[in-house]
Amino acid sequence: MCNGCEKLIREKMPIINRAAFMYCNNSRILENEVKDVQSVAYLKVIKAKKRDDNIASKPNAYFYKIVKNISVDTVRYHQRQLQTIDIDEVGESHSEFINECINESATNRLIISKLFELFTPREREILDSIALGKSIDECAEDWGVTTTNAKQLRFRTMQSARELLPNLLEEL
Repeated sequence: MCNGCEKLIREKMPIINRAAFMYCNNSRILENEVKDVQSVAYLKVIKAKKRDDNIASKPNAYFYKIVKNISVDTVRYHQRQLQTIDIDEVGESHSEFINECINESATNRLIISKLFELFTPREREILDSIALGKSIDECAEDWGVTTTNAKQLRFRTMQSARELLPNLLEEL
């Protein structure tokens, strides 16, 4: 594996996985295709690292955009044939590591999907706003509440998630 790829992917894996889950849920992409979206995202990040060594300093929105574009491509794939990134373009040494990341994220995805089942649509919207990094002011405007109420909604929803998570981990 080339220098720094594993560290970069490990650092950005939660962001990529969260984005894949979010966009695939929104796009009604099949659950087995989520792994494809994740693996293509890892490959694109590694390929981009070869062009730009400072990719780790890019904002999270950059990685969200990569995953969003891949999920759109996946939806369009059923309508027309698209070229995908071949593993040979980034090297065979990365394929084992990418498979390891996908298996790890599949467990996390299961936990997150079970957690999301327990939330109301309103709470899911609040969690999405947190994942997307929206500001409190943007959230307040979107939800039609004051800034103080938006802060409380986000805090209570996060608190609820923190309380439910240990129970879900015990079930698995």
